[in-house]
Amino acid sequence: MYGHKTVNVQAHEADPDSLLSWTRRVLRERKRHPAFGRGRLQLLAPENRAILAYVRAFEQESILVLNNLSSEPQEAGLDLSAFVGACPTDLFTQEQLPPVGRE
Repeated sequence: MYGHKTVNVQAHEADPDSLLSWTRRVLRERKRHPAFGRGRLQLLAPENRAILAYVRAFEQESILVLNNLSSEPQEAGLDLSAFVGACPTDLFTQEQLPPVGRE
């Protein structure tokens, strides 16, 4: 059922999984990381065509961005040899990910 009584800003603000909440999180991260707006853009070429991958870099920060263009979960193999040894952090969860390896 749609209509202003069920689909409205108040309802979306209360739902952490709403599009409004997601958009606010993304904008907050963009403000915290100048590389998103000012950085160099390097498109990557994953074998999986359902993944759009790129790196934004500015000063000492590099941000790897992966976009799943499919409605299903996807895997992506990427050449990250330029980042071997780097310890990535998920910007949204702050989870430390394993260091980038040589493979």
